[in-house]
Amino acid sequence: LLPEIAVADQRGKHVPSILLLSPLSDRYSGVGNFAFPAIGVWRLAANCRAAGVRVDVWDCNMGAEVPPSDEPEALINLFLAKIESIHKLAGYDWIGFSILNDTLPLTLGLANLIRKKYPGVNLVAGNAEATLNYQDVLDKAPFEACVVGDADGSLPRLMMGEDPSRVKGMIWFNRGRRMTPEEFNGYYDSM
Repeated sequence: LLPEIAVADQRGKHVPSILLLSPLSDRYSGVGNFAFPAIGVWRLAANCRAAGVRVDVWDCNMGAEVPPSDEPEALINLFLAKIESIHKLAGYDWIGFSILNDTLPLTLGLANLIRKKYPGVNLVAGNAEATLNYQDVLDKAPFEACVVGDADGSLPRLMMGEDPSRVKGMIWFNRGRRMTPEEFNGYYDSM
């Protein structure tokens, strides 16, 4: 744990919680290809726990294998069913998605499905794809934030309630209210 991260005082206070999801994979990026689980997700879980955050990890490379499928929607629903069979998603403050290039479509689909089913849970994205293409990730799925680069210091800070604009490496999506047509047209009045 980085020494400058505040540790939660858990006496009588809400303990922040997050479910971390390893990169989603069936036959394309599972153990058969890489020969190890998502080490970064497990290391991140340890750092968050050390800060006092309740953390669970769902790693599709561990436990029952997800059958390969060429139908992304069916695969996304299968991933969600497997996650829900182990974890009560509505009980988390956050769900963190680890995204690689080859897992991007599945992850974006799952994030959209989870947002629809569990609108009260915050979503955060990390790993290589969220770092290199954070704008696409934020545009195509309802994430509150993307962690750019190493999340070991920034994610625990976010979980502990630190202002996201002050957390190094955190891209925060600020969803403003929609403008009315009258407001929009009003911005051109001076022209």
